Amino acid sequence: MNSLLYALIEALRCHRWLRLLACAFIFSSLGNGLGVVLFQKISVFTLLAIDAASFLGSLLMLWLAGRRFSAPSLPSLEEEEAPAALRWRTLTVRQKRSLLILPALAAVGSPAMALLPALAQQIHPQDAAGLALPLLFARSLGQLCGPMLLKKESLTRFAARTPRIIVCLGIFLAAYGMLPLLSGWMACALGMIFIAHLASNVLFAAGTFGVLSSFHITQTASASGKAWRWQTLSASLFTGIAAAVAAGFGSVAALYAVSSAALVMVALIVRRYRE
Repeated sequence: MNSLLYALIEALRCHRWLRLLACAFIFSSLGNGLGVVLFQKISVFTLLAIDAASFLGSLLMLWLAGRRFSAPSLPSLEEEEAPAALRWRTLTVRQKRSLLILPALAAVGSPAMALLPALAQQIHPQDAAGLALPLLFARSLGQLCGPMLLKKESLTRFAARTPRIIVCLGIFLAAYGMLPLLSGWMACALGMIFIAHLASNVLFAAGTFGVLSSFHITQTASASGKAWRWQTLSASLFTGIAAAVAAGFGSVAALYAVSSAALVMVALIVRRYRE
């Protein structure tokens, strides 16, 4: 597993991570599309069995990959550098920005995605369950296509530009904000979801690359872990706030209020740490 992890980190640092990310989104999109097709044709328990079998197959493939592939020259334990601790005050502005991009995306995006089932109910009240699966497929398709819009040479410049970050988040929020106005227009709703996640995953790709490219190899694991923890905390916090607001004022009001407030907060933070 150590050899596999080393090879994965090297692939990420050498920009081959774009191919890995694209493959992951391709299989995710295919899985969602296949689920939409099979949902009305086979039982739920059969779908769950297929899902469980796919997880077992993934574990088997991971184990086989760990046995087959090994790093060309791993350093010995005596020569290996100890992971460097990350202290906020000692980080450069670029490093701070790279750690903040993914939590910022979670702050704006998590409330909208959590409220998607309730928004689907408003778009197509007669068959909200039937609309949910196509919406998930449109989301996965946008996640697939987003990273493909960026060239590897432009990733660093993209993450360093505050207006581009705000534009991507603004497109995401505007697309979700259009959903309550598209009642009965299923195709338009699917297009809005696709555009939203196209923009969000452009930012996700830039943010992930920023973390991997802004830190020394001894700090990469710590930086990635810190960004992931902050992203998880941000998503949990703003999703909880959205749920509380939705319970009192409705899902549409929660979408506009919470995500808009998060966008303003993110704009102020990234402006504070601009290069």
